[in-house]
Amino acid sequence: MKIRNILFPICLIYLLSHIYLYAEDDFIIIQPEPDPIIDIPSDQPDTTPPTGSIVINNGNPEITYSENVILYLTCNDEGSGVDKVRYSNDAVTWTPWEVPVSTKEWTLTSENGTKTVYYEIKDAAGNTTQLNDTINLGITFPTGSIVINSDNPDYSHSENAILYLTYNDEGSGVDKVR
Repeated sequence: MKIRNILFPICLIYLLSHIYLYAEDDFIIIQPEPDPIIDIPSDQPDTTPPTGSIVINNGNPEITYSENVILYLTCNDEGSGVDKVRYSNDAVTWTPWEVPVSTKEWTLTSENGTKTVYYEIKDAAGNTTQLNDTINLGITFPTGSIVINSDNPDYSHSENAILYLTYNDEGSGVDKVR
């Protein structure tokens, strides 16, 4: 039998976690060996971001009269696992990365109005997810005044009176007047 050197075009195919060699020429197709020629670790890189949730003051009520709130938190990562979390009132200035917890005391910024707290979760592979929740902060209470019979508020000759009401709330707005 004569042995000759033949150059075969080679194609490497990645299937699951092994590389198999296929070679062919114009006349012969050489099937791959039953075992792969190269084993590749089956661990695929974790590219899926973690998941979680953040709820301020357990979601009820939708308004708070204190800057101090409780954050209710979850985090999960099916791939490499949750590594660290961090928090922010503006999504610009963040706390240092820290170990995840299920509840956290948090201080909102002090102005009245809608507040957003941001929560970022990082897994061991470096993937991140940013979540947030909002709440209305009303640390100044509504103000108002009442004037009876604007022409002479000291007394009236009638049992009917005209009430002049003014009210304001710079935070969440006035809901009811009674």
